[in-house]
Amino acid sequence: MAEDETIIEINKSDYIRWYNLARDTIKNEDLIPTRTNTEIIELVSRENWLLFCLKGDTREITINKDEPNIFFDLHNREGRFKDNGRIGLTFNNLKSYERFKLIMKGMNKEIKDKITERLLKLNSEWRINIKRKIKDYNYGQPPKYKLEKEWQSNQLDETIVDEIIKLGNNIREQGINERQKREPKYYFEGPAINFMESEFSLQEEIFKDKILEAFNILSLCLKIPTRMEINQEVRRMVKRIAELEILKEHKEEHIKKLKLLKDVSFFSKEDVEKQEKELEELKRELEDLKKKVEENQ
Repeated sequence: MAEDETIIEINKSDYIRWYNLARDTIKNEDLIPTRTNTEIIELVSRENWLLFCLKGDTREITINKDEPNIFFDLHNREGRFKDNGRIGLTFNNLKSYERFKLIMKGMNKEIKDKITERLLKLNSEWRINIKRKIKDYNYGQPPKYKLEKEWQSNQLDETIVDEIIKLGNNIREQGINERQKREPKYYFEGPAINFMESEFSLQEEIFKDKILEAFNILSLCLKIPTRMEINQEVRRMVKRIAELEILKEHKEEHIKKLKLLKDVSFFSKEDVEKQEKELEELKRELEDLKKKVEENQ
């Protein structure tokens, strides 16, 4: 360390100013809700970085969710405070890693293309990286991170996505194998992806630009449903199709009966007209039902 270089202790309350600036910049209470100073400080980790939690979420909930999240760090990579900041959009647990794969390799091509398009427009300060996240003796310990590979965010393409997923799967498999060697001792090793990470000079205007860029991508990521949500929707559609099929059969049977009744001679003209009107309404409803069944298949 150079003689004029000093390590400055970061106080958790230092993050209050930056949290509120981010909230005023994004202006979305669901993404960055208004919080008291105490609530903001509770979002700061033991490693001294701030986690932006969605409305209603605590830090504990956020770090265990299957959604990506955004963090802000007042330290640089060497752990020294030099008026630098670091912002990242991270998929930092196994559930969110699965969400990353769903976002980048799933069926939601329209949103995936929008995410890619925005990443390609970023400047070269933004990086994508994948790390090994290791906890070797206790679930609650601060994790250790080992960088595996890094790219510029504005170079993202299918080759890079495939390489990230391949590395992530390998890390996960190696972590499982290592844990089996150590049992019953606790051990975890899994992939952590910083989809966006940028270190920058800590100035308000630069910070606001970085926050906007990160939350623009996060907002798109959050629009992709989870596998559980997709499965629930599929089950709902299957159930609804079955209901529509049963309803269609009942209406077809009712139409047949009405046709028979219309041919009976002792029915009055008014009765016949009423039945014909009901018959036409049922036919229209039946066509609507058929369309709904076809749309859901």
